[in-house]
Amino acid sequence: MRVLLIKPYSHFPTRIPHLGLGYLATALRHAKHTPLIADCTRERINCRGLLRLARESAAEVVAISMFSADFPVVADLIPKLRLALPDARLILGGPHPTALPCDTLHQLPEVDYVLAGEAELSLPRLLEQLASGTVDGDAIPGLAWRTNGQIRASLPRWENDLDSLGFPAWDLLKPELQRIAPHGAFVRQMPVAPIITTRGCPFPCTFCAARVISGVPLRARSIAHVLDEIELLVRRHGIREIHIEDDNFTARRKYALEFCEGVSRRFPGLTWCCPNGVRLDTLDAELLAAMRRSGCYSLSVGIESGCDKVLEAIQKRINTDQVREKVELIHRTGLKTTGFFVIGLPQESEEQIRQTARFARSLPLDHAQFSVFLPLPGTVFFDSYVQKVGFEAVPWKNFYTTDPVQWPGGIPVARLGQLQRQAFFTFYFRSRIFLNILRELRGPRHFWHLMRRALAIFKPMDAARRIASSYSNEKSKPSHQ
Repeated sequence: MRVLLIKPYSHFPTRIPHLGLGYLATALRHAKHTPLIADCTRERINCRGLLRLARESAAEVVAISMFSADFPVVADLIPKLRLALPDARLILGGPHPTALPCDTLHQLPEVDYVLAGEAELSLPRLLEQLASGTVDGDAIPGLAWRTNGQIRASLPRWENDLDSLGFPAWDLLKPELQRIAPHGAFVRQMPVAPIITTRGCPFPCTFCAARVISGVPLRARSIAHVLDEIELLVRRHGIREIHIEDDNFTARRKYALEFCEGVSRRFPGLTWCCPNGVRLDTLDAELLAAMRRSGCYSLSVGIESGCDKVLEAIQKRINTDQVREKVELIHRTGLKTTGFFVIGLPQESEEQIRQTARFARSLPLDHAQFSVFLPLPGTVFFDSYVQKVGFEAVPWKNFYTTDPVQWPGGIPVARLGQLQRQAFFTFYFRSRIFLNILRELRGPRHFWHLMRRALAIFKPMDAARRIASSYSNEKSKPSHQ
């Protein structure tokens, strides 16, 4: 079958190749299907261009990967795809459908199926059954489907042997198609490619949906398999820097040390970093030194709050003294550090938010990200939010970290926006931080990229969306034609 895999347009600044669709494309090829990937954000494909690409592909199946923030875009796109490809089967997957498979199918009636969890096994199996004319939903892990006027769902399955999935279809992902700072604001060398080495999250943080989205068991690829993929990226695509996109790369200390040894041995001169974040309590001096020797130059770390009461409430399993100790250790090792913080958590006070901003400034961080809390599907906070307001009242059209969702009885969203801007301003407009950023600039295009990101924080949300729409409204340039 001809299968069109879509990552819809998003205003978020991350511009890395979509690894999930790359792995799906490999699985489809193994099953003798013909996949095509349309990454609308990276390739600047607007809606009109995507519909043209869909018609020209004559796809028999269209599969869309979506986050919760993509809901309004996907809801608008699906009826148009149905008109463009009236006989195609429409399938949704990704984080949002994984967290809410039955609700997603109910809300989007023109969608045929939802696949929750890892779909490298389930999507080919579904296509096989579609070709046979009979779909047995119970035999397909993670499938949500309609039967006799009801919506049913089977439990997802998590693949233990990650090596068996092969490499993502890098020829379709085109890592050499570069954007300024694909993940995060800074890189050392171009071109850059993302990889994952592990899947799963065993940690119970209540604000995060990783356990639902990627499974609780932490599973890892073999080091040899990871290094062979880097070899392919370096030799075939000219990659000079690797970004590890795992949720928990350093959770297994021995594994991380073996990775560092392998990279040092096989890829001298390669740089790498962990922009998606690692847990501070998994780091020690020996591991950090090995990371730096092997070419690592930057770590993002999940700090979340500068208040111990808040950290305890969200089950972070770390306190501010431990945070300070680890961040100072990273700094002494010579690695750049970005701290991730969440403000506006339920029951968090304005003073606790200001305490978090002060705590961030007191640490030897190079960068900081202050995200406004969202009750993400798949978290206990989402369940609590729905109990308070009702599922039908969830504002999917405004479900962004830059456009806060009002928590019932919580700090007003306008005030949260002010506190967020104050946190950014007081952190970045200090001489040490500002001069370091100037030293990291790689030219005028990089400067204007950072300015656009700053405007998305310091200007109202409608201005940020206008900036984002300048990409989505560009002349479409699908690279697959």
